[in-house]
This record gives sequence, structure tokens and C-alpha cells, in this order.
Amino acid sequence: MTPLIIINLLIWLLLLVLMGTNKFPLGAVSLSIMLLLVLTGCITSPEALAKFSDNNVIIMGTMMITANAFGKTRAVKSIAKLLKRKMGKCHPDVYGH
Repeated sequence: MTPLIIINLLIWLLLLVLMGTNKFPLGAVSLSIMLLLVLTGCITSPEALAKFSDNNVIIMGTMMITANAFGKTRAVKSIAKLLKRKMGKCHPDVYGH
């Protein structure tokens, strides 16, 4: 194995450990790993930043922000109660009770 492959594997192992321990925010870990990959020469700067303007990334980011906003309000619980009333009895796992 070449030194670049070993460095790359070590960085990905570090990523798994940092995400698994959950001590740092996911975004900070992801961006730090991307920066580390660029600084070590595993990828180039244009490769690292190429997908930020991709439509799928923008849609997923928007969905995460919207879901987080709904989670902080009572909207999710209100919608769940409304669905429960309309649907009647259902399997308990559907509502998380």
C-alpha cells in the first residue's frame, strides 16, 4: 500500500471514531475530515467542494432544517394527534407510544 492510501484509511478510521463517540457536532467532524483530506493531499480542493452546490445536497439540507424546525415546535405532535383521531386505533409503533 502506498503512503497516501494508509493516510486515507487512517483519516476514515478517525472519522468513524469521531462519529461513533458523538462528542463533537456531526457538521464539525465532517468538515474537519474534509479539510484533513485536502491538507494531506488525498483529494484536491475542487473535489472537496464540488458537491456543495449539487441539487440533492441543497434539498437534503433544506429538509433537515425544516424537520428540525418542526421538531422544535408543537407541529409534529399536533399532526400526530390529528392523524391518530382520523385513523383511529393503529399499531403503537406508528406514533412512538
